[in-house]
Amino acid sequence: MNAYDRAVPATATENGGDLLLELFLEEIRFNASEEEEVAFLRAIGVRLARRFPLSGQGEADALEQDCNAVFFALGLGTTQIRVTENALTIRHCLDRRRADMETSLATVWPALLEGAYDTWLRALGSGPRLHTSIVSIADNAIEFRHGV
Repeated sequence: MNAYDRAVPATATENGGDLLLELFLEEIRFNASEEEEVAFLRAIGVRLARRFPLSGQGEADALEQDCNAVFFALGLGTTQIRVTENALTIRHCLDRRRADMETSLATVWPALLEGAYDTWLRALGSGPRLHTSIVSIADNAIEFRHGV
């Protein structure tokens, strides 16, 4: 019997991507500070946004539609974008499976999505004084604000 003939638990093959993500995260947490971890996850979000640039349409409905197309393809839930008086409010609902993951994985999404939304909005012309921040996290929903 060689190393490739070993039995692999079904859960490892069914959730291989999630398992690898969890192992990466464990290694980061072992070797980095909390600030470094958050910066790393935001950087992943920046890369995500650059890999999947949006159409450049300035309307909130078009922006929401573009974001949802990316998130649907990646299995990362849906977004709703509202224009308020002095900011954009973004409500991102993770797919239930993503939201119910182990706590170590569930903490990945807020910082990663914050990096993605901020990058997309800056690419669409957001001014240097505006930034994206996490407003709240509850169940499977994360709310962001892009403004001053």
